[in-house]
Amino acid sequence: MKKFIKNNKFAVIAIACLLVVGVVSGSWAYFKNGTTFQNDFYVKPYGNDFFEVFESPDDWKPNETIEKKLYAQNTEFGDIIVRASVVSETWFKDGVDVTDQYYMVRDSKGVNSATEKAAQINYGEFVKDSKTGNTGAYWLKGDASGNKSPIDEDYYWYYYQKPLAGVPEGGSIGEETKNFIDSVTLSSNAYIGTVAVDASGKTFGDDGYDSTCWKENSDEAGNKTFEYIGYKDPSDPTGNTRIKKYVSDPKGYGGLTYTLTVQIQSLVSSEKAVKDTGWSTSACEFLK
Repeated sequence: MKKFIKNNKFAVIAIACLLVVGVVSGSWAYFKNGTTFQNDFYVKPYGNDFFEVFESPDDWKPNETIEKKLYAQNTEFGDIIVRASVVSETWFKDGVDVTDQYYMVRDSKGVNSATEKAAQINYGEFVKDSKTGNTGAYWLKGDASGNKSPIDEDYYWYYYQKPLAGVPEGGSIGEETKNFIDSVTLSSNAYIGTVAVDASGKTFGDDGYDSTCWKENSDEAGNKTFEYIGYKDPSDPTGNTRIKKYVSDPKGYGGLTYTLTVQIQSLVSSEKAVKDTGWSTSACEFLK
């Protein structure tokens, strides 16, 4: 029994020595392997053309309508969305902005109009200020709810309510929008530069004007209008004869240039792109 135990102690010591020798000599091998993955992410080409149909008139007359069409067309394979906006309407005289110095509109009696604009933009039939009457693809104002004011950017933008599909397989061109603008009309009441005055040369509303030169009328609804009847002829003792006098007014539209500035933009047809770029999410709900 003692001999058996002695022999086992020797065997354990011998194995331990072999382990020590193996570590010191570095005879253990490490498992080592690897590979490389290369991935391609393909992006469709995106592109579009913006078109305008317009010929500048050299003698724009009141009540005359000039064709001015504006639309976009997809020219590549990726779908896009489009928006457009009227940036400004400006009147120039000899290259100087005189928009705020000139009367917009005067009626035939020489009375200023506070509401009518001299140049009327005629939008396309598919342009809407709200979602009311949605019959398909059309331009919708950025603030579809009507809650925003002119200080908000989306107040001015109109969004085309349908992505423009890219070039189909075997095709050569993608979809295009309907017209954003069709034409522009100079008001029939545009004030060209002749105004009715009293004997002192003052027009209706001027300080100290002769109110007897304009007759006040009222319609059935109680709306007041003023008819120019002229001033009394001083040579007629009866006072029944009146003289109508019209003078040239430098605040007329003669010699002015109306400049209409319109901007149009396109974007990848993506809900995330709309949010990241600040386009109106309410007007682009069709992407959801």
